[in-house]
Order: sequence, then C-alpha cells, then structure tokens
Amino acid sequence: MWWANLGLLPSILLRASLPSPRPEIIVGSCVIPSQRVSVVGEEVLVPLAEFADAIGLKAQVAGDKAEVKGWRGTVRLRAGSKRAVVGREEVVLPVPPRSRGGRFLIPVFSLSRLLGLFPHWDAERKRVWVSPCLYKVEVNPILDGAEVKIFLTAPAKAEAKPLPDGRFVVDIFPAAYDVPAKGQVIYSANSFRVRGAQFTSCPDVARIVVDLPPGASATMMGPGEGAAFKIVVKGIGPIPSPTMPMQAVVGVEVGRETVTVRTTGRVRWTATLWRSPLAAVVDIWPARSAVSGEHPGVGPIKRVKVLDLESPPSTVRVIIELAERMTPFVLPSPDGRALSISLRPSSVRPSRRVPTGRFSVVIDPGHGGRDPGAMGPSGVEEKTLNLDIALRVAASLRARGIKVILTRTGDFYVSLEQRCKVANSSRAHCFVSIHCNAYPVPGAKRGVEVYYYHQRSLPLARAIHARLVKALGIPDGGIRRRRFYVIRRTWIPAVLVEVAYIDHPEEEALLLNPSFRQRAAEAIAEGIVDFLLGLSR
Repeated sequence: MWWANLGLLPSILLRASLPSPRPEIIVGSCVIPSQRVSVVGEEVLVPLAEFADAIGLKAQVAGDKAEVKGWRGTVRLRAGSKRAVVGREEVVLPVPPRSRGGRFLIPVFSLSRLLGLFPHWDAERKRVWVSPCLYKVEVNPILDGAEVKIFLTAPAKAEAKPLPDGRFVVDIFPAAYDVPAKGQVIYSANSFRVRGAQFTSCPDVARIVVDLPPGASATMMGPGEGAAFKIVVKGIGPIPSPTMPMQAVVGVEVGRETVTVRTTGRVRWTATLWRSPLAAVVDIWPARSAVSGEHPGVGPIKRVKVLDLESPPSTVRVIIELAERMTPFVLPSPDGRALSISLRPSSVRPSRRVPTGRFSVVIDPGHGGRDPGAMGPSGVEEKTLNLDIALRVAASLRARGIKVILTRTGDFYVSLEQRCKVANSSRAHCFVSIHCNAYPVPGAKRGVEVYYYHQRSLPLARAIHARLVKALGIPDGGIRRRRFYVIRRTWIPAVLVEVAYIDHPEEEALLLNPSFRQRAAEAIAEGIVDFLLGLSR
C-alpha cells in the first residue's frame, strides 16, 4: 500500500538541471556558499572536507582517492571515476568526483544517498538542503514503562518539551523523517502511543510525539551510539512485548491438492520445495505440535509428516511428500487459526521462454512478520497475499528459464534496507516489489497501480502495467512516480506493484480468489519478460 510506505518526506524537486547562478548548499546546520559550488547537469559538486565536517562524518583524502565513513559503511571514491564502493558493493555514480586546486569535490546528491542522507532542492530559496534521515523508531518494554529509541543516519540535535495535554514532543533537526509505518502511528497500546512525522521542510525538522496516560512521565536522553536518541517513559505499567506467544498445531486435514494445518493462534511460517525426497516443506513457529506423526495422503499427496524440530527451537515442520513436482502456496485464515497449503503443479508450460540462465530477477513480497501491511474487511492481512502472489510470480518466471531471488519466502520480517541490499548485491536485471493497496478512507479507491522512482525503471513499470490492466479487468490506476524506499534505494530498474485495493470489499474478494492471484502473477511475469526481452534488442 503506497501511503503506508511514503514516509512523509517531501519529494526531491530537482529540475532537468539546477539553475544558474550556483546554489548555496545547506549541509546539516552549516552553509557551503555558492562560490565553492560547481553545477554539473543535475548534480552539484562541493569540497568533501567541508561537506563531511558539516554533516558530522569522518572523511580522508589521499591524492585522487577518498573515503567517507557513513551509516551504511565506508564509501570509497576516486577522482574522475564514476565507480564507488559502499562496503563491499560497487555502484555507479551519474557524475564522478573531481580533484581541483588541491580539493576533492564530491557530487552532493549521489553521495548523500549513498551515505543515507536526504538531499533536496528548495526552488523558492534557490538552495540545496542535505539532512540526516530519521530511519527507525523502536519501542521496547522496560520495568514499569517503555524505551523509545530514535535512530538517525548522521548526528543531529533534539529539543524535548512536555505539553499540558499529556503529549511529550521531541523535535529533531536537521532530520528527514523516513520511517516506514502505517500513517503516523509507530506504536499504540491502550492510552500510550508513539507517533512520528516530518514537521517542517527546508529546514528539515522531524517530530516524535509520545502520547502519555495520566500519571506517566517521559525523559529524553542522547545522542548516543549510532546517532541515537532515547525517550524513557515511566508510570505506564508493562507494555505488550513485540514477541509472539507460543501456539500449538492441533490438527491436520489432507485434501487432494490442499493441506490445512489447524493452530491455536497466529503463527509465522516459511515454505520450501525439496527435490529429494520430492516434498513441500512448511516450517511453522513459534509452535509445538499436538498431532505429530504421519497422516495418509490423497491423489498427488503421498503422505504428510508433522514433527517438532529441535533446531530451530519452537518450530513445527510439516512435510508433504509428493508424487509429482508441485509448488506450495500458504494462506492463513483471517482469524489466524489455520494455514491452508495449496499445491499447484509445476509442470504448467509458459507461453514464452527465454534462454536459461540469461536473466535474473529479484521479487520482493511486501511486508511480512511483525509488519502485516494493510488489512481487508474480512481480516486478511496484506503480507499474506503479497507473498502468495510473489511465489506465483517466481514459479512462473522459473518455468521460463529466469533465475529468481526472493527477499522472503515465508511470514518473517525483512527490513526495507535489507530488501534493497539483496537487490543491489544480486546483479539482477530488475527488482519488483509486490503489494496490495489501501487508502486512508477504506473502500474509497479501487484498481491496479504501478510505481517507479528512477527514470531507468519507467520501461519496466510500463511493461508490467500494460499486462496487469489487460489481465485483471479492474480499474486502471495508472503508472505513478513515488519515492518509496525500496524503489528509490535500489540501483537496478525497480518498480512497486499495487495489485488491487485490499480494503475495498469487491477487490478483497478478488484477492482472496486463487485464480485472480494467479492471473495477477502471470501478468506480472509476462510484463517482466517483455522488459527483459526488450533489453536484448
């Protein structure tokens, strides 16, 4: 869902080229005057030493080489070369650094993004602003209260003030709010709530608000290690822990192409396919089994084995032995008390193939684990449908001879940063993130939408969008440019697909239909093939 991932950051208002005369650069709270700025197309070059000092990062220059230590690791640069190394990953810069008059000049927009900073153009004041990103807020239980940790990509300042209405407000500056969350609410339990948003832009101020119940108090500490601030809340009693309670597997029902696993409550899971012996394997946790043993099969299902694993602990393994190769798809029930494992033959022949091993693709099922995404009227969670469609896309692409890398294969949490890391280190040809949409007013919007950020991703967006509109028969929401984290911070063509609106009753009913999800998956796969074949022309 697009609005849950938007992060409330203002968009980068760059034109085709920056204006002349040269703009001022506001780095953190310091000004680099326009006399020391060079404009090259869409980039601005400034001295590295001044840039690093202003933002609070360590930099070293040795001849035509330079290093900057940032949030993501050390960035290594060479004057005149577009290739930069971030940790162990190599990226290509649109404009190379330069060495001039004894100064090492760096491209502000490109290097800022590599360092986890947020650069943006202020057209009204003719300035470029560069701010640290507030990228994560953690809420953890402590004795009689909670600890709220605020993480930034570079040092910043903070001001805290309690308000008479029970709010504890922390303004962090300069900082760009980039926390993936559903709207502004980060955590909510009873009358204790933590919220975040971008308070102002140009200058950039991020605001964290803690709503306190009567009798509670809050104190801010920091900055500490990793440019982190901490808010300690007391007097609210114990808050719910983020860990999941242990459940039990209490029943197994075997059909011809479906296995239903009954549980006492919500669990997480991952599904894989074994080749020898041929079996679909689903690991379920945190859980213990009350029905361990063998269960007879039907049709292509030979038998089903259920056992408790010693490692990893609190995990139940369901082994579905097969007479033929089939792909497992897992769909939890809305109440979380059953997992429906459907098996689809893997021998379906695609309409088109590509040379085996020539192309590789990263498929990203949105959300997962503790991040459920949006929820439909029936209670179905977006993360479940995203994964089901993604696994179907992966199966379709593999049948065409395309290598597929999945960012997750089960119901577990993967950070947005890790998803981008998978994409950027994969040497894949494209990245496709799969979601179901939602709107702040449930049921008010319908249709399929495809999002891109970088211009290089537009052909991929057009190819997938055309196939989905033709296949699904729902309203066309169009192709849109948005600065979602996973498509903004990947270095290969990347799009985010919103298949349909999960919060619209009619479209939720479609999403709950396996044949609709299969149509969507085939359309996404066909669009990817269209794009890949276009690369080889």
